[in-house]
Amino acid sequence: MAFAENPPLPLGRIVAAFNVDSTGLVPAGGPVAIVGRGMTPLDDTVTRVLARMRRKLVPGEAANAYVRRQDSWVLMQHDVPAIMVSTSYADEARLGRFMAGAYHTPADTPDKVNYAGMADDVQIDTELVREFADPRRYAASPSATVPTGPTNRPGTPSQLFPA
Repeated sequence: MAFAENPPLPLGRIVAAFNVDSTGLVPAGGPVAIVGRGMTPLDDTVTRVLARMRRKLVPGEAANAYVRRQDSWVLMQHDVPAIMVSTSYADEARLGRFMAGAYHTPADTPDKVNYAGMADDVQIDTELVREFADPRRYAASPSATVPTGPTNRPGTPSQLFPA
């Protein structure tokens, strides 16, 4: 919250923010989900990057059930395009068991992490950061497309999910 409330740069300059959390729950090579799908202008580019990587994006917005629980939610409340792209959120059953069980308990130990699956998520996020950081690949003008603070524009996260 401190970053969003007192940012070291204007929030409108942030083209995309990626949350990385709860990775390593599934083996490498599985399908991918977007937490925050349909809530930012990032979806088409993410879909294109995943296709280039030959990764399957799960249909629908089931992963959005976790949108308020993720760390980038506070950025979304300030209309910064923020998402989480992960294989862990594509397996609803496994994720549900983890969240209802070991998540943030003493049982949430390193021996339960699927490190190949975690590395898989790191590769996906690395490609996404490369895509969005390169103005030749992602030519959005941050000052024109992302407001510098909370707004009441229809369809923004602050309107879709009021605090």
